[in-house]
Amino acid sequence: MSPINDVADFFHVASDVSRMFERQHAVGNLHGVRMNVTGPAISHVMFADDIMIFAKANRREVEVVDDCLESYCQWSGQLVNRGKSGLFFSKRVHRNWKRWIRAELQMTRLPLDAFYLGSPLFSSKSKTKDFKFLIERIDSKLKGWRCKSLSWAGRKTLITSVAQAIPTYSFSTAAVPSTICNKLDATSRRFWWNPKKLNGSYLAWKSWDVLCLPKAASGLGFRQANVFNQALLAKLTWLIASKKKSLCLDALRSKYKVKEDWLGQDPRKNASPLWKAIEKLKCVILKGACFVVGSGEAIDFWKDPWIPWIADFKPKPRDPNILCEPLKVADLIVHGSNTWNFDLLSNIVDNESMAAIAKVILPANRAPNHLVWTMEESGKFTVKSAASMLSQVTTKHQQILSSRFGMESLLCPLCHLEDESYSHLFLNCSKVKPIWFGLKWSLHSARLPLVSGADFLKFVINPPINLACSLDTKLIKAQTTIHLALTLDCIWNLRNQVVQNAQKFNLLAVLTNLELRIQEHCQSFLTTGNQHINNLVVWSPPPPRVVKLNVDAGLTTDNASIAVVARDSFGNILQCWSKSCNTTDPCIAEALAIDWALQLARLEKFLDIQVEGDAQVCINAINGGVPILWRTLWPKRPLPLPLAFIVTTPISLPLFMRLGLEIWGKLREGRQLAVKLLYEYNRKRVEQFMNEIAILTRLRHQNLVSLYGCTSRHSRELLLVYEYVPNGTVADHFHGERAKPGAFPLLTRMNIAIETATALLYLHASDIIHRDVKTNNILLDNNFSVKVADFGISRLFPNDVTHVSTAPQGTPGYVDPEYHECYQLTEKSDAFSFGVFLIAYIIKLITRHH
Repeated sequence: MSPINDVADFFHVASDVSRMFERQHAVGNLHGVRMNVTGPAISHVMFADDIMIFAKANRREVEVVDDCLESYCQWSGQLVNRGKSGLFFSKRVHRNWKRWIRAELQMTRLPLDAFYLGSPLFSSKSKTKDFKFLIERIDSKLKGWRCKSLSWAGRKTLITSVAQAIPTYSFSTAAVPSTICNKLDATSRRFWWNPKKLNGSYLAWKSWDVLCLPKAASGLGFRQANVFNQALLAKLTWLIASKKKSLCLDALRSKYKVKEDWLGQDPRKNASPLWKAIEKLKCVILKGACFVVGSGEAIDFWKDPWIPWIADFKPKPRDPNILCEPLKVADLIVHGSNTWNFDLLSNIVDNESMAAIAKVILPANRAPNHLVWTMEESGKFTVKSAASMLSQVTTKHQQILSSRFGMESLLCPLCHLEDESYSHLFLNCSKVKPIWFGLKWSLHSARLPLVSGADFLKFVINPPINLACSLDTKLIKAQTTIHLALTLDCIWNLRNQVVQNAQKFNLLAVLTNLELRIQEHCQSFLTTGNQHINNLVVWSPPPPRVVKLNVDAGLTTDNASIAVVARDSFGNILQCWSKSCNTTDPCIAEALAIDWALQLARLEKFLDIQVEGDAQVCINAINGGVPILWRTLWPKRPLPLPLAFIVTTPISLPLFMRLGLEIWGKLREGRQLAVKLLYEYNRKRVEQFMNEIAILTRLRHQNLVSLYGCTSRHSRELLLVYEYVPNGTVADHFHGERAKPGAFPLLTRMNIAIETATALLYLHASDIIHRDVKTNNILLDNNFSVKVADFGISRLFPNDVTHVSTAPQGTPGYVDPEYHECYQLTEKSDAFSFGVFLIAYIIKLITRHH
């Protein structure tokens, strides 16, 4: 065979090698290695063109390994470099067997300092010695660049892309000692500041902790080595806790007896260094992991995190003694009505937990529980979010400045009564309270529960006022934000004047100047707001015979209100609905509004609908543009799906919704449908898939098959959902499995021909050419009424041209000669195909291609 010249061919052959070893393991010729007696056996592991094979040190298994390698060489046309390959033996293998195996496989023994994928293959007693190579490698990379010739941006790029990327694999597979991590950070720091001295101390204008902050927090986005190492290991902890399926994770779970309550268990004492590092980071996972309640059977009511609206995601008991009683979440669900047992809940949890549990919406069916990562909107664990959580360390800046620069007092410079802090300076200081109370809203600042800088930022951006959908309330919110921001700015400037200039202040003058600034900014905002209002997007009507459902949600401090307005193509309001929902999350409220709109459309029996809203995140998730947010997993309520036949491939979500379909791809009870699966996923098939959607969404005729819905083109499976036509095709009745002598009287045949011609006439009037009219594409219902189907290769025919030039497509025998020879498609092509259909239909012959 010729050598492999293509990457795809290489991976194809490599997969064949893997299957060879799997087959030998399945028949018992290769035993592999196990981490424990009950764990899965590992016969081999592969990465790109590297492979590790595990076998017993006996003649049969060594010969099996050698035969598999020789077969690979014969199939691929390549040779295994046995000189670069190596062997490793366990302690109890006799030296004679070692000598024979080395001679048989023509390989040498691996040294103890061997590397694999850039990391040491074997560990020693000194972890610092094992990972010292990281320092040497990064140091050599950075010294290879002339630091003085690089700009700040160039140095930043080199540190991020090279120095901090080299240890990624080592960090993800082992707990690197903190001494190594500190030296890695020191190397990057020295390269960044570029001091004149090669050794010794130097002046750094910013601390490394500040430089490692995200760019949004005025940092440069560098990664601290120790934090990055823990974040990568936390990913392994997450994969084990979330029951991710893989051979390596299954082996670890089996060896260390991982059970349902593993996150709450104490760490094992006799474990490997890697497993100790994994268990050490369970506290990080517990801060961001939360269960989405399905059946609730495997979730411990008191110990597992499952309520995303309260601290620690766990309920608080009304009586501390109740914690001793084992309880599952499923025990608090009334399975008949699939609601919470609030009578029992009120007796065992406090009021805050009771209100939070009421917001957890249960699925209609007993769905499985699954773990989500609440630090990301998608619910998927990311190393970035884990690193951000690990690096959140609160520091007392005043104490640090006092220790470094010898500040005599930490007291507030305005009142000299208490230590200066966020809450005291801006809210509780006796000199500041009159400023808040003296303005037109007369705020009692001491009652505001603000502690950190993040609390103040949220308070300004999202002030605690009731939000409705009116323009006046939104204007009040903007004015409130201006009011709060300028007040905080005034207090800060006042403090700086006292500290730096020892200036005394007049409270009345401060209030007067502050009110003038607020009035000036609000007036400027009103002018800009009026210009913006003139450019608002105007409501656009839907196409004819389509109902547009406008949805929106409004939030208050306690709950949410959702509303749906139905309008026709003339802008007339058909009906309005509104109700309140027990949630304070905007994403959930918008998702509930869309879900309710679809339920109302089904109840009102609207045939064609458009759902319009301002929640871009929810719309993108439904259309498949972005992953579905984990918060919106709670409101979904799937209904049973009575299919006329079962599709082995599950319907991929999300779906574009039409008549009768729920937002999660389930069908209302009693409706039968047919599902068309795209069996070959390539560009041509996807184009036909989208073309059929474009054609059928324009059409509605009694003799054309109706399209109910389809998956997004970004889904893993491409499916079209049609009405179910139960009586087969004309071809089935004439020369198929449904053929019966004398089953079709002349009058029935005439009606079928007339209805087919009527459907084609409607298509041509709509500027559409079918291009594949044949007996197999004409369906019959139980009353032998015609339903023309299969519009995958149909074409839109512009009404201002005589023909369309395109390559011939269709079924041989039905394609007209002019189209086949001249590549000119006209309405006559369908007429010719219909004529062939009539001839075959009358004499009941199978059309042949001559």
